[in-house]
Amino acid sequence: MRRLLIDEAVSRFLYFRLENPTTRPKPFSFHYLPPLGFMTAKSRKRRAKLRRARARLLLDADDKDKDKDKNGDSSDDDVSTGLSLESLCAREVIAAQFRHSIQFCHRLAVLRVDQVRIPSRVYSNYWARTISGIATLEALSLGFVWDWGSLDYIEDVITDIYFACPTSLKVLVLQVQPGDPERYISWETKKETAALERTLDGPLVRRQEPLHNLKVWQVLQLRRWSERALWPLLVSSGCREIVSLEIPVIQTRGLDNAFAAFLCQEFPQLRNLSQDMRRCDQGDSLFPFFEHMKQETLESLCLCHFREKEKKLGVSLKRHYGSLRRVELHDCSFVNTESIQEILFKCRVLEIFKVNGVGGIGIGLKDLIQQGWSSVNIQELELLIDVGSVDPPMSKPRSEFTMAEEEQALLFERFYRQIGAQAALRCLDLRMKMTGDLGDKDIRNLNSCWIYTFPGLLTLGDDDAPTGRWGCLRYLAGLTRLETIRRLFSVEDMMAGYTLQPRDIDWIAQFWPRLREVQYYANSQEYATFFRATMRENESSPCVELLQEKLPKAHVKPYLRDDMTVDPPAFYWVDEQDYYY
Repeated sequence: MRRLLIDEAVSRFLYFRLENPTTRPKPFSFHYLPPLGFMTAKSRKRRAKLRRARARLLLDADDKDKDKDKNGDSSDDDVSTGLSLESLCAREVIAAQFRHSIQFCHRLAVLRVDQVRIPSRVYSNYWARTISGIATLEALSLGFVWDWGSLDYIEDVITDIYFACPTSLKVLVLQVQPGDPERYISWETKKETAALERTLDGPLVRRQEPLHNLKVWQVLQLRRWSERALWPLLVSSGCREIVSLEIPVIQTRGLDNAFAAFLCQEFPQLRNLSQDMRRCDQGDSLFPFFEHMKQETLESLCLCHFREKEKKLGVSLKRHYGSLRRVELHDCSFVNTESIQEILFKCRVLEIFKVNGVGGIGIGLKDLIQQGWSSVNIQELELLIDVGSVDPPMSKPRSEFTMAEEEQALLFERFYRQIGAQAALRCLDLRMKMTGDLGDKDIRNLNSCWIYTFPGLLTLGDDDAPTGRWGCLRYLAGLTRLETIRRLFSVEDMMAGYTLQPRDIDWIAQFWPRLREVQYYANSQEYATFFRATMRENESSPCVELLQEKLPKAHVKPYLRDDMTVDPPAFYWVDEQDYYY
């Protein structure tokens, strides 16, 4: 596989993944790498180098344009404005860069571009015309950055892109997100807009054939859909094979139930639902789908910015307990404890369960273990555990535990046994917080309650448990497929006695042979580096270096507290290997 670096824009790298001509033909992919906040140090250095190189390229392009104007010389790509396609590429006009590069991709099948800036209708028209020429395209994902003042014709832009897609398309992901004009479109000039118009080849030809192969529809915009714009896209276009749907929110209130019933009848293969709830009343357009879909057909549910109100999510899913495999609730502000219990206790084939966000999303430790989890095939688990107001058992012999500490230790043991029973678990991501009557605890230190080390989870404990160190790591011996553990311990709040010791790490290396990623909490990169350097001198620090030594194939890295404030992706891209569903 060859890799060609084309350009970079808005803190992202743009590259092609080219097929190997000596092997069986494979589809091309066109991607952006993750944003700057998720880059490695090596990527940041390369980004700075590219910026300097592109600045030189921009100056060279301007000099060439000036020379052409003086000499009266112009190529086929030149326009009366004096800007060529190459000059537009040098000025970071992404649409021009893409149009210039797409000629080299004769079998492009997967295209994903985020932060597409659309300062005017000309730019969206340009993208639509370029996409219409990719006859082999199967998966398309575009994230538009839009000025709030331009929302009046955003539905027309989505319509242009939709009818420009080839009939081979199977996955369509379009999202409109607000942008800061000062940041995103300050470079736009009438001269460049005119240059884009002159580089187009004739009028835009709309596709007349229906998208019979379309299986994934994830089209998000910032406000409710007008029926006039949505009907020809989703209903009259003949896309009856859709299995994954981003639930649209229509302008006419009160018709959500009838609209859901119609779509469920129109898409008999529907199995996966998602919705970004920043655009609608919580659940008004979502819950009717649970009722109108055929019983035991819903397999995946992904909600963003969900806030549970009167109607409970868990109870609403009761018709699909036997088929639901994936539930993801991202950036939630409130999820009722009963809903989390219903999903864990009654979804028999659950494989992926993720709940994250801020506010009231934690589930109490007692509530989590009231009964056994229905599924024994959970592969990815992400939860926030509320341990109440009692401090976790500290590093002292178990015989010295107070009654409250002993009770809490038993709760933790039952919880760890529940996790240990999930033999298929691949990713474990847990956080802990303290709530309730905190008594005389220093309010200034309550932030550390979010980053406590899970007591006893990664320590073996002593053989004479009643008098020695308490530990529960042996309960997790059955997790032989575990690949990732995140946020289970902290380098700054590692309680004395719970520091990972060599025998603990030897046990992890023996029983978790597939472990490839270990994340631990840290305040900052400098803080984490300090602890790695002084680990052997400070007994209360976690043995990060020893983890790296014993697990050479695992990526041991800090989960920086700064990362908690980084905005997640605006939408969730379907994995390439799964986009056919």
